Amino acid sequence: MNMDARSINGNGAGLYEGMEKLSSMRSRTMTGSIFVGAGLVIGFCGYVFTQSVPLIIFGILSGVIGVLFITSVSKKYKETYKRIFVEGPLNRNFQHVIYDWKSGFTKEAVRSFGLTAIGNRFRSEDYIRAVFDGVPFEMSDVTVQDVRSTGRSTYTVTYFKGRMLVFDFPDKAVGSVQVFTDNFKYRGRPFGNMKPQKVEMEGVNFNRRFDVMALSPHDAFYLLTPQFMEKLDYLASNYVSIGIHFCGNKVFVGFNEPYNNAFDAKSMMNKISYPEEIEKTEKELNDIKFIISMIREMPKLQNTVSQTPQQNINPVPDINRIPDAGQAQNMGQYNANDYYTVV
Repeated sequence: MNMDARSINGNGAGLYEGMEKLSSMRSRTMTGSIFVGAGLVIGFCGYVFTQSVPLIIFGILSGVIGVLFITSVSKKYKETYKRIFVEGPLNRNFQHVIYDWKSGFTKEAVRSFGLTAIGNRFRSEDYIRAVFDGVPFEMSDVTVQDVRSTGRSTYTVTYFKGRMLVFDFPDKAVGSVQVFTDNFKYRGRPFGNMKPQKVEMEGVNFNRRFDVMALSPHDAFYLLTPQFMEKLDYLASNYVSIGIHFCGNKVFVGFNEPYNNAFDAKSMMNKISYPEEIEKTEKELNDIKFIISMIREMPKLQNTVSQTPQQNINPVPDINRIPDAGQAQNMGQYNANDYYTVV
């Protein structure tokens, strides 16, 4: 590691120590991989060529030792990585940050966001709650899949794999309007049995790339200004597919990116570059700021919310009630869905 990384943001020895730990754990992982590979080769040769029981047992033992090497450091590696490359940038960019990488949104909460269909397999982690420019938001990695069986074989269909974000805009109250890129296949419904209608916007290119669904076309035309559609097109170019749901004073956003794990190292086997990892995290955080700036420029629509059923999610708490960093240190007692419980 170069000396520049030691002094970035004044982290000094703490940063240096963390990077050294990552390097040490990476070495242990590589050693474990060698043991696993050697065990497979020895066991295979012992079984196929020599029928030697001692050789087979030695191969198995070597593989077990290698697996133990790897599993013993994987959780610690992930924790150290997130402390250096996620927690630091989060606290530098946002206010009132609460970060719990082991927790996420509940399945019921994600269902109510109206972004994706819900299958029979669900996972969520990397929960973040913070404030930027006075706007409270929450974010979490979400994976929604459906395991299906034909009777002869079983296969898995991935409905959504990426990040979901929830923003609170008290002055943007509006009826349900959903916007999806045309390749967003497994879409959620805004409310129970209510059926939104497809709305054709004025831009031909926009209509080719996006589908707009709304309970009231008036809301869609009022929300999706030419400036907003232009910025949305730019944002969509960075992801496989995206979905946005405006409802009440909430804006729900889903970034479908199945080939990228936000806020995670690519592999414990890869050498860590401090500048590259920080740049990767900052890009993820800049997208949050970009969305907030987009929605801030949209017109106020407080006059239409009364025409639409109430959103069934508890509101984001007032920012003055969000715990500060000192109050949020004991994340073991923190429920990531305290403020997004279906009622």
